Amino acid sequence: MAKDSVDDNGVAGVVPPYPKGGYFILMGYLLERFVYYGLFGGVVFYMQRVLQFSAAESSTIKSILEGLIYLAPIFGAVLADSFVGKFRLVFSMCCCYVVGTIIFSLSSATPLMTSIQLSKATGIGGLLVFGLSAGLMKAVYSSMGPDQFQQPQQRPQQERFFYCFYWMINAGAFCGQQLTAQLRGTVQCFGGDCFMLPFLILVALMVVSTAVFYCGKSHYLVSPPDPMLVRACRCVSRALRLKFKKDAKPVKHWVDRAALPGEGAVTDLDLISDVKKAFQVFILMTTYPLFWALFYQTSTGMIFQAKRLKDYVGSYRIPPELTSSVNPLLILILIPMFDLLVYPALNRFKILTSSTSRMAAGMVFAVVSFVIYGFLNMQVEQVILNANEASVQLYNSRPCPVTVRPWDTSNTTWLIPPGGQMVETIDLKLEESNTKAFTPMVSEECGENRSQWQVVSAQLLKEHRTTIIIDVYSIKSLEPMKKYIKDEDAEATVRIISLSNVHSLTKQEFVLNYRAMNVSLLVTHGISEFYRIPPQPYKFINIKTNEVLGNVEIKQDGVYDILLSPETNMSTFAITAPSDVHVLYMIPQYIFMTIGEVLFSVSGMDFAYTEAPRAMKAVMQAANLLTITVGLWIFALLTTISTSTGVFLNRPSREAFTYSALMLIDTMVFFVLVRRYYIKIEAATRKRDTDTFREKQRREVEGSVNPAYEEEKF
Repeated sequence: MAKDSVDDNGVAGVVPPYPKGGYFILMGYLLERFVYYGLFGGVVFYMQRVLQFSAAESSTIKSILEGLIYLAPIFGAVLADSFVGKFRLVFSMCCCYVVGTIIFSLSSATPLMTSIQLSKATGIGGLLVFGLSAGLMKAVYSSMGPDQFQQPQQRPQQERFFYCFYWMINAGAFCGQQLTAQLRGTVQCFGGDCFMLPFLILVALMVVSTAVFYCGKSHYLVSPPDPMLVRACRCVSRALRLKFKKDAKPVKHWVDRAALPGEGAVTDLDLISDVKKAFQVFILMTTYPLFWALFYQTSTGMIFQAKRLKDYVGSYRIPPELTSSVNPLLILILIPMFDLLVYPALNRFKILTSSTSRMAAGMVFAVVSFVIYGFLNMQVEQVILNANEASVQLYNSRPCPVTVRPWDTSNTTWLIPPGGQMVETIDLKLEESNTKAFTPMVSEECGENRSQWQVVSAQLLKEHRTTIIIDVYSIKSLEPMKKYIKDEDAEATVRIISLSNVHSLTKQEFVLNYRAMNVSLLVTHGISEFYRIPPQPYKFINIKTNEVLGNVEIKQDGVYDILLSPETNMSTFAITAPSDVHVLYMIPQYIFMTIGEVLFSVSGMDFAYTEAPRAMKAVMQAANLLTITVGLWIFALLTTISTSTGVFLNRPSREAFTYSALMLIDTMVFFVLVRRYYIKIEAATRKRDTDTFREKQRREVEGSVNPAYEEEKF
């Protein structure tokens, strides 16, 4: 039912009913975001696991593709505002979207993909098609919604629409990520985790989204295409040409030169005013990209952080990519909370009443989030041997404790429990060479107090770890290695050591089996290479005899040795154990980042829409989205540089603290620019009011000019 209201001039009026077109836009976009985030939310994990890209390559590719997706709205907005109209553009892009999701889904059908190169080409091609389709219509979709409301009667409802719209985006994101992660982890197909099933479901949902949007056609209020953007570009072009002429006349603002006499002079002073205001907003937007560079690490860097954390709650294992769904889940809670409780409470104290003040607060919350992110990374970073250190790890596969005397000149002893292990770091800085002989003595037998010791010779190498295996009847020393360092992509790695075949040329083949997944491991000379495998509870099977030798629990981000002994059968040792820090400790950083997003992103959408000229609403929204593109490409550039230089290798905390420092500086710059923006707006308002007052005085003295005469003069 319509309600009475008072407009800005104090005139009573009637508030029109909530537009039906708004409901169709919200529901269609909810389903579209469901599909987008279901496919794109965990794509780094998919590219790494199925398409066989590295973690750094996956993050870089995703950032570049997502950057293109957020660059596309500029072109979509120009097409919609100036040429084809908003409805036609959105509907045609929805149809292309469906085609793109089908192509991307085919990359997960491994029986159809004849090579990994074909899978990569299909996957990246599908991402481009549906991603660019989503990007081209993104700004148009977000500006169509506010267009349904009448001004000024429905300004409060329009402001609330932005919150509903953003809520729908994150509801779709949360549900989409949940669907992909849960089905992928619980359903097996093609000999591994099944990505194809959730992908096909998402294709069907995109078809429904397209149908919902089309069904609202008769209810949409859409203004016809307006060539204002073209006129604005001509205005800027003329102002720039005159600006760089030698005899350029001085003006208050360089855009004012577009109105100077001559060919192509701009006579529409309102257009010049709108262009100047748009440029002032664009200058403010130059501080946005760094916020988005930080924010989008919730779906890249923070996912890889989750892979390094303890991920079991009881018997349930939380998939790493599922952690990023905490962000949209919190959005679903925080947006109604801010709209109904927080903002009304803050308004009473006149705190964060403007869009720009809320955006500045959002930037501060992002800084705090990354400080927490950095400290959590510090807790999971492993100790790396420095240039003057070596280490030795000892495995005791005997059924009883073992005493080890590392140096015959010292009374120091190490006691290793049955089936246990220990790691010791040895300082080699006094050695002239990089290597040192290590000859520890081991108690010969179990259960007897005898003074006999067995001596083993091992070699220590700086920055390397040497493995010594104490078996029932033998002691073996392996070559020093650097593979104790955890996998750069946070994958679990496994090596097999067969003591009965250390000096044999016989090749042995084993399989780690989990449900329909089989991982083959080849052993030569009694030792295998390190294999990257998914974390699961496996059965360890000898291919030759088809015998199950035992069960192996492989956890994410661990480095393992599987030891095969003729006397004690099979045992598993963690060369480097996975972190014992629980993944739930990530929640605080997500809370702060999500609060920052609510403050920054929703207020940014409202600011871009309300400050834009009437015929440039979609373009200004697109410019706002373009800042996301720049932020993503900044992140991709910094990731590429850090990967190539190794400056943050094995030290992600340093990267997090670097980003937080840059974000703090960026926040200060934003604050200064906002103050300048409002000073200019106030000055322009005072000038307009003064000009209006003077014109009124002139007319009172001289009389009014006949409007028809004015038109005739022009």
